[in-house]
Amino acid sequence: MRRFGIIVKSPKMERVLRLVDAISKTPTTVLLIGETGTGKELIAQAIHKTSNRADKPFVAINCGAIPHDLMERELFGNVKGAFTGAYQKAIGKLEYANGGTVFLDEISTLTPQLQVKLLRVIQEKSVEPIGSLIPIELDVRFIAAANVNLYEEVKKGNFREDLYYRLNVLPIELPPLRERTEDIPSISETSRMISFLPLFIGIVLFKVPLYINIADRIFFLSDTYMLDTKIKFLFPASK
Repeated sequence: MRRFGIIVKSPKMERVLRLVDAISKTPTTVLLIGETGTGKELIAQAIHKTSNRADKPFVAINCGAIPHDLMERELFGNVKGAFTGAYQKAIGKLEYANGGTVFLDEISTLTPQLQVKLLRVIQEKSVEPIGSLIPIELDVRFIAAANVNLYEEVKKGNFREDLYYRLNVLPIELPPLRERTEDIPSISETSRMISFLPLFIGIVLFKVPLYINIADRIFFLSDTYMLDTKIKFLFPASK
């Protein structure tokens, strides 16, 4: 079964999609937890598309991909003359998403200063562009995602505890492919549609965290071999 662009047969992923159905119509903040490559943005899009905000913007922001010195402007925007080079007003992504959904990926990479500002936005439901003293009312649903244990980051002093609890209202944990091997045959069948590429899925390298997801595991499976046999070899039942 394919839903929201995700192939689902495993009980763990079926549970995730049941949670999506249950929470999509609520305004509650969601925290998606999972390793890199587990489909956090797909789930965030699924929540948005099945919500009452589906006809409004879905804005995805990769907090780890934007330089720290530019992140504040990306989020909040600025008024004309707010700083050197600010020759015109710029609308931030939070304001642009008004009425819709904001997906904050790699939330753990936000600087302490931006964590404080984001906390205020969530609490006050308003945003102040850089250089402005007039808040703009904000109606957005926040979905955050992390590929690290945020609570551990809180204990280390790297992430604000109050922001953590604001984000962790409805946590959803996404399983890696090695924990939902039932989905591999369907994923592989889908891959056969691309006739000029060999069918491939990754070998699970359990001891190397960087290579734990399908995007980083490459193993060519010829159509002349039995897929089920190879899957059993590559993915023995975990204890």
